[in-house]
Amino acid sequence: MTEKDIYDKRKFYKTKLEPLIHELKLQCNMEHMPMFVTVAVKNDKAGTEYASDMVLAGSGTELENNRILKLLLELNNIHQKYPDYIEKDIREISQYLERLNTNSYPNSGIELADNKINTFHKITDPYKPSSCEPDGYSDLMDV
Repeated sequence: MTEKDIYDKRKFYKTKLEPLIHELKLQCNMEHMPMFVTVAVKNDKAGTEYASDMVLAGSGTELENNRILKLLLELNNIHQKYPDYIEKDIREISQYLERLNTNSYPNSGIELADNKINTFHKITDPYKPSSCEPDGYSDLMDV
């Protein structure tokens, strides 16, 4: 770390940048545009201090690919790591969807026995014990 890398710009941020960010937030909020800004206001050998602000929930806009939320999670050291059993389920569902997608091409050589895509929503339903069925998807069906 060089001397130019060590700085404390908290006062500059408070007096110059914060009013600009406030105006940016107002404009984005009025236009229902989610936004996120973070500024490294202090940096030294002990660490880096960030000042962050956002308009997300108040905008009333639901983002299809919410990168702002992902950045906020990362900024707060909340890493989205699912338990192994959920990672396995995600892989299995992805593979099933790949096969389903491949099946839509007539000369693919792959045939699915049945289409269970309409039962995937039940994964989030409360667990219901079910009888053991050979297809491996019995827990997705109503008992």
